[in-house]
Amino acid sequence: MGAAQKSAKPIIAPKTVHVEVITPNDTPCGPSRVLRSSDTGGLTNFGAFAVILPPGSRSSLCHGHREVDEFVHMLCGEVAVCESGLATMLRPEAVCFKAGVPAGHYLKNEATAESSYREVGTRLPAEVLSDPDHDRVCHVHGTRGEERFTTLDGRDGVGSPYMLSGA
Repeated sequence: MGAAQKSAKPIIAPKTVHVEVITPNDTPCGPSRVLRSSDTGGLTNFGAFAVILPPGSRSSLCHGHREVDEFVHMLCGEVAVCESGLATMLRPEAVCFKAGVPAGHYLKNEATAESSYREVGTRLPAEVLSDPDHDRVCHVHGTRGEERFTTLDGRDGVGSPYMLSGA
């Protein structure tokens, strides 16, 4: 073998990954860190993120995706996978959330140490997420990052469930 050749592919080193830090003031779900590897690499067909959840934090409010498949693979620690009112512990294993399944889901770190997982999902120009716990539907225009919220029965002009008190 000869000398190492330069790769035409971008290598995403930890120091170059875009990190989104979510503080308790940003969401009722608690703090977290999201390492947006696919964004850093310029991918557009799917998203791949590493998520770090401190103890007591949740990945999101309960939600379901109309068009997006979602895959979660635990890297370290454990979380409770909460779906349809049931919780199942996920240790270094994986779980899939198929698009169009009406049951909402979220992950919660109920342990005493940080947990981390890789999340991979379809990216579409537009997506619809339902939040049955807060009577909300989020209509996302992916290319512009715009969100519009309606109630489950379609009433317009309602706010984000992340801004509701006690969410």
